[in-house]
Amino acid sequence: MEEHRGSPRIRVHKPGEIICKDGTAVACTVRNLSTTGACIEVSEQSDTSESFHLVLGNVVNRDCHVVWRSGSLIGVAFE
Repeated sequence: MEEHRGSPRIRVHKPGEIICKDGTAVACTVRNLSTTGACIEVSEQSDTSESFHLVLGNVVNRDCHVVWRSGSLIGVAFE
């Protein structure tokens, strides 16, 4: 399989939070992380917008946009 990521990813399993533009928060789990993006999992099919703010403790606090979706998984790129 050909790798399309701009930087290597690190597998993690950490709780995070999606902060939507309207201020609502959605709990998530960050599955993998790189300097350019992340793969996050939401516990239920949530209606997150195409761009939002991702918070993962004191490690990540970034604006991002959705690159792909597959079931409960969402791939995002950091802005």
